[in-house]
Amino acid sequence: ATNYDVWLVKLNADLSVGFVKTFDAGASNGNDFGYSVNLCDDNGFIIAGKTFGSNGYDMWILKTDAAGELDTAFDTDGKVVIDGSSNGNDAALSINQTYDGGYIVSGEARTSGNSSDMIVAKLTSAGALDNNFDTDGVATFGGTLDESSRFVQQTSDGGFILVGNSFSNGSGQSDIYIVKISPVGAKTWDTYVGGARNDFANCVKQTSDGGFIIVGNSYSTNSDVLVVKIFPNSQGEVEWQSTFGGDYDDVGNYIAQTNDGGYVLTGSTYTDDKMKQALLIKLDSHGQKEF
Repeated sequence: ATNYDVWLVKLNADLSVGFVKTFDAGASNGNDFGYSVNLCDDNGFIIAGKTFGSNGYDMWILKTDAAGELDTAFDTDGKVVIDGSSNGNDAALSINQTYDGGYIVSGEARTSGNSSDMIVAKLTSAGALDNNFDTDGVATFGGTLDESSRFVQQTSDGGFILVGNSFSNGSGQSDIYIVKISPVGAKTWDTYVGGARNDFANCVKQTSDGGFIIVGNSYSTNSDVLVVKIFPNSQGEVEWQSTFGGDYDDVGNYIAQTNDGGYVLTGSTYTDDKMKQALLIKLDSHGQKEF
């Protein structure tokens, strides 16, 4: 292909390649991108990204079967386009399957002028927008400047937690923006975390105590990995936060709770000779580094 296509690669347990698939929207003058993929209950895969449409980029959702073929039970052709705004340059950056078999997807939408809002959409298992979610299946959150959601997860109460960044509010240039919403898309609470410079969040997970753990990076602390723990049963109050890094850019991309109550995170770091390397950090339950 002369343009960028979405690329899906499945690895077997021994890390050999199971299959390689590419997907495009068929536009001769546009690129397609995939940003997030997750395993579905039927052992197929759900992919979130963006595709070039008539007004610029739109959110693009793809559903495959276990063999990586497009699932025709999902909107008849395995593909769904969500036009988050009429201004183009929308993107779906995170997707997860929901308890009811549908899907929750979040990202960013250019809603007015040159600014973007955090966008979240709820799809049924068949790929239709769920009209029980904010009446039309789509909700947006933001201010007068740029907001974006990098990750969304369903929570134990049936609602959802979103994280990303906001330039509209907070204490610095860009702050981590955390939004908790109800099962029908209404905002329950939101909060901002950050310092005097740019701070970003890339992943959030609900923890065993009902709180949340977030990872990203902070330019307020010399571009270090930033981990934030949110108190359970709160309105987003911070329980603790920790930073990790060296002299160069360090980024946390994904975090999960471990069986001992601690956390493991992955990301990237630069060595003294400016080579980018994978980063793996294990934390205890209080955010102290174990390795």
